[in-house]
Amino acid sequence: ASTWISNPAVRSKINIRHTLPRVGVNNANRDERTLLVVYKEDMAQNPCILQYNKAENKWQTYESINKDSINRSAILKDNNIFLTGEDLYKSPSKTVLCWNITNKIWRELPEM
Repeated sequence: ASTWISNPAVRSKINIRHTLPRVGVNNANRDERTLLVVYKEDMAQNPCILQYNKAENKWQTYESINKDSINRSAILKDNNIFLTGEDLYKSPSKTVLCWNITNKIWRELPEM
């Protein structure tokens, strides 16, 4: 994103894979789109996943992440959000957590 903004000449060279919006979480209506973000307030211990409510024009808590995930990075792949990074004590963690968006199920993957 920073290259896109700072150097307009490279815009034609940047490959944008996903040009269409992603399919929403609600399988009943494939035309619906759902916006999800991983959010953490400054002093909060655990982040949460927020969902945008278009009708009310506000963000609402969709799922809590109660997995000692203070300094973890979130990665979206298919219908899964993967969390990896530091643990509660700010030391590197070998643990990878995976949350399935469709089923709302948490699972811990094998250690790295």
